[in-house]
Amino acid sequence: MSAKLAQAIREVMLPSVHHAAAINTIGCHLLCHLTGQNYEVVAGSLIVRQGGNPIELRADVSKVEEDEYYLWIELRHADGRVELVDFAAPYWKNWALENGAIWLGPNPGVVWAFVDELDEHVARYTPDTEITNIVRVALHNAFRSPNPPEQVGQWESAINRTIDLLALEPLALEHLIKAGVAEPAGPSRN
Repeated sequence: MSAKLAQAIREVMLPSVHHAAAINTIGCHLLCHLTGQNYEVVAGSLIVRQGGNPIELRADVSKVEEDEYYLWIELRHADGRVELVDFAAPYWKNWALENGAIWLGPNPGVVWAFVDELDEHVARYTPDTEITNIVRVALHNAFRSPNPPEQVGQWESAINRTIDLLALEPLALEHLIKAGVAEPAGPSRN
């Protein structure tokens, strides 16, 4: 799914770590839609270490309007464990280089793991409850607005395009049918 999401996002925006909120919001909606699970966006601070200087984005509630936070996706499981997903992680290397940091190693892929399994020597996510609540309310209002901002239309286009791209692959199509997103083709009428 992440490759198809990345392809769809490239069609509506130039993806970068500066678009992490948009990328992970789109990813969160897709995960909820495709899995039926209650994934939620979480906002806070991020520190990334890849052998060089740490790169960080510290959340600041007084600068939420200026996007002074990082956004990722989480799902709380019944056993209390928290699953973390970050579709913007592949853009960390460019972010580090833009900030003059040394980056050792390849660009990371999507982060998708339980929080207790994340290597803090690679990245540390620190949630901020107040900023998370502000962002969730703003996103809810934007998606429910009778006149949503233009970017919401772009996000919805990326969601729909990702589903279209997934439908082109037989295994993904099978999953979409099971998830109730697509219907199996009926017998042809000849």
